[in-house]
Amino acid sequence: MIETAGGFEAERLRADVSRYAGFGWHRSGWPGDVSTTDWVGERLSSLGYDVVFDAIELETLDRAEGSAQIDGGALDVALQWTPPAGQSRIQAPLVRADALNAVAGAIALAPDLAPVGAYWSNQGDDTVNRLAGAGARAMIVCVNAPNDSLFLYNRALRPRLPIPVLVASRLRLPQLLAAASSGLSCTVTLDVSSATLSARSIIASVGSGGQRIVVSTPLTGWFQCGAERGAGVALFLALAQHLRRLETPTTLIATTGHEIGHLGMDRAMQAFAPRPDQVRTWVHLGSSIAARGGFARTPSVFATSNLLGVARDEFSRIGMSVAEARSATPGETGTVIAAGQSRVIGFAASNPDFHTPLDDGRATDISLLSQVGATLTAALGV
Repeated sequence: MIETAGGFEAERLRADVSRYAGFGWHRSGWPGDVSTTDWVGERLSSLGYDVVFDAIELETLDRAEGSAQIDGGALDVALQWTPPAGQSRIQAPLVRADALNAVAGAIALAPDLAPVGAYWSNQGDDTVNRLAGAGARAMIVCVNAPNDSLFLYNRALRPRLPIPVLVASRLRLPQLLAAASSGLSCTVTLDVSSATLSARSIIASVGSGGQRIVVSTPLTGWFQCGAERGAGVALFLALAQHLRRLETPTTLIATTGHEIGHLGMDRAMQAFAPRPDQVRTWVHLGSSIAARGGFARTPSVFATSNLLGVARDEFSRIGMSVAEARSATPGETGTVIAAGQSRVIGFAASNPDFHTPLDDGRATDISLLSQVGATLTAALGV
């Protein structure tokens, strides 16, 4: 039986954000990702979509645990991907990373707070390679996350980092700088296991003839990703239901591999995306849609020039600004445009818990998420 009831009701959206976050960490191919993909696939099948799972074999990790102690006291850390594999215990003095001639045999501390951003930078790779070349055994960096938590950057699986990089809260930087000045000992313990894991994207379709609406969203990320990814997944499912009820020709793409280089979206664009002349509008539901505090970096909605006017008219009604979408637009909206799609509306924003273990979805403004859904359908004319 085809499920057709419901729409953008706040309680249904809230339940779906909570369900998504409840699967746990959403790293590609890990159990939380597997459960999420099963759940989304089942929901789409219940709506009457033809559902295909596209499996990608990843040479990745199934365990990535790290801990640290400074002079015997515990330091909470997260392990930036992709670290060297194996079990090891490193005990060495803590030394400032800008004292390059002193880092041989030591654990290097970045002396400044690292900026928050979705992606690990080429500059980050250069710094770690330089430290490894000078003989550093590991690196500690404190990221300026707004909630004072741990933080991980998106980064492709390869090449692996030459030495472990441990990320600590910004609140610990003064203590760490003092420890480095005093030459205190730091102990890093690592348990990193390589594995070949199967991660799946979902491609679902219904209807034929005429131009199609395409809706895409990533399924994966480092932690629970409740506000970062869960809001987009909830809206994806609501849009799938809305478009099915209207019997609109639709293609739905939910991808794996977001946090490790957009692997699933890159593959979907090559293998499963309709041709641009077959697409009425492509909607990409990116990060932190309708997150409280998520619009500090405005705008958070993007539209190609041929949709910019209608998108601005509609989203201005709920206080969201719209910028022109280009191939360099943040997230996978830019990927869609770079692949040749010419009629695109996309979303990308941050939230206070972005890329941290605290993102259980509570940063999502469910009332605003409901309004976004209704506004988006108005902009699409459906």
